[in-house]
Amino acid sequence: MKATILIAAMATTAAHAGSVVTDGVGMSEQSSGGFMNLSDDSLPMLAKGTQELGIGGSIDLSDGAEWDLNLTYGWFIMDNWELGFTVDWAGQDGNLLDSGQFGVFTEYNFATGTKFVPYVGLATTFASAGDRYDSVGTRIDGEDGVAFAGELGLKYFIRSHMAVYAGANFTWSLDDTLGVGDEIKDNITQLEVGMRFYF
Repeated sequence: MKATILIAAMATTAAHAGSVVTDGVGMSEQSSGGFMNLSDDSLPMLAKGTQELGIGGSIDLSDGAEWDLNLTYGWFIMDNWELGFTVDWAGQDGNLLDSGQFGVFTEYNFATGTKFVPYVGLATTFASAGDRYDSVGTRIDGEDGVAFAGELGLKYFIRSHMAVYAGANFTWSLDDTLGVGDEIKDNITQLEVGMRFYF
């Protein structure tokens, strides 16, 4: 996961380096025209046409090692408003895939004029839970279904094109398709942290 973040950061940095011309006083001209401050104090890239890659997840060690990994790709159809695709999978201990989701999401960012950006998001996904076993060892077949999610969070932009984030996510499904192990159910609440990259 650390390697993935590093590769994405390097690719994003390379993309920016190839599309700007520095004027020598800390301002750079983008290929699309206009100047943008690329110092530590530059404002977030939330303009229409911007694309975003995200990686995040959560870990719960209260009952074994339960983990959840989320990948997103989106683009801004308007300033501050994003649409995109999301892939999510969860596992427990040595199981690499106990449940998964794939779908679409939308997210609105509240520009504050600072590096701190609150956001709210909604998603609709196809969710699938793998087979599992109850406390006496009886096998329970997995289920598939539609799931809906809402998220409220905060981003902090380390650079104009790179942010860390934390968000509270509530997901609800029509069937028992969420969770891992013997805790698969029709709703789940998670605290997710991760990084976002903009280009």
